[in-house]
Amino acid sequence: MTTQGTAAGLVDWRTVERLTALIPAGPSASRSARASSVAVLRRSAQEAPAWVARITGLNRAAQQVADTTRVSVVDRAGLVRASTRALRGLMEQVPAPRASEAVQLVGAAEVAGAMSLLATRLLGQVVPTAPSRPHGHGTGAATSRTAPVSDMTAGGGGEVGSPHLLLVAPNVLAVRRQMDLDMLDLPAWVCLHEMTHAVQLAAAPWLGPYLSDSMRMVIGAVVEAAYGGAGSAGSAGSADGAGDAGPQVRGRRPQRG
Repeated sequence: MTTQGTAAGLVDWRTVERLTALIPAGPSASRSARASSVAVLRRSAQEAPAWVARITGLNRAAQQVADTTRVSVVDRAGLVRASTRALRGLMEQVPAPRASEAVQLVGAAEVAGAMSLLATRLLGQVVPTAPSRPHGHGTGAATSRTAPVSDMTAGGGGEVGSPHLLLVAPNVLAVRRQMDLDMLDLPAWVCLHEMTHAVQLAAAPWLGPYLSDSMRMVIGAVVEAAYGGAGSAGSAGSADGAGDAGPQVRGRRPQRG
């Protein structure tokens, strides 16, 4: 799929894949320990919406989350694939000048560095419904697993409107060992925290689009500051294109529909 003409075209995504493949897998654990960790995370995720409803009083939103939210227990590679896919989907919606190969490689290094930080520190993440993209590279349905290694592929699928909760098993295990925490308490806290975000999104339907619009505005502002907008002549990073005037990237003020 062609990404030139959008902010996604400023990044060499194949290089991102190669660089993020070097991220350490996480702490070593026996098969039984991994299975126990996954089972506790999945059970905690099932119980969390009821706890959120009890604490917040947002019963209808919590029930919606319980009925529709997809839950995947993933490894670090699965988290990186899902996060990269979400970022790329947003960047494909932001105009940008055509990029040189050198610019794309720099962009790849920056994205891979950010993903490396996420992959080793994030315990869980709620991924809102991904924006639709043309068929081609990166299509398929995200699948829930009951093992710590999940073959995550790009979202879209048939579950329009349902958020996706990712629980990063090796990171939860690493923090539990590092801080000598109870085997049940930490997964319960992680799931309660992330499900609270999911309930917030369900209770305020405008919030997801608002956050997406805000992120696109930030990406657009960065592109405009660095390259002068999508209408600049020449490739990004070229001497004659850097200062050319052209239509500037402007964010649309989101509405709370």
